[in-house]
Amino acid sequence: MCTNSFCVYDFPFRLRTNIPDAQGLIAGLYRNFLVPDFNGPAAEAEIESDGDARFSWRLRERTDTAATLASALWNLEAALCETIIRSQRRSIAIHAATVQVQNSVAM
Repeated sequence: MCTNSFCVYDFPFRLRTNIPDAQGLIAGLYRNFLVPDFNGPAAEAEIESDGDARFSWRLRERTDTAATLASALWNLEAALCETIIRSQRRSIAIHAATVQVQNSVAM
């Protein structure tokens, strides 16, 4: 089981997984928030394969299963974003994405 710790805008979480691809994808997404030797209290995020092509994820009390790794990662990421945004007490958090096509950008 691989474990990485992250702290995103004062929200610490620890990812545990038995799926190397999942660890790499989450670590890449949150690479700027990686805290290699974090030992304090943190929310537990898990994503696991049961070996029968089913994937389960959990963040605190939220949990679900999915038929594909992509679906499980999508759902875990959505739960992480929502939890991080809700944890902000002194800021207004906005979750957004941008798309650039030639010389135009849309948010």
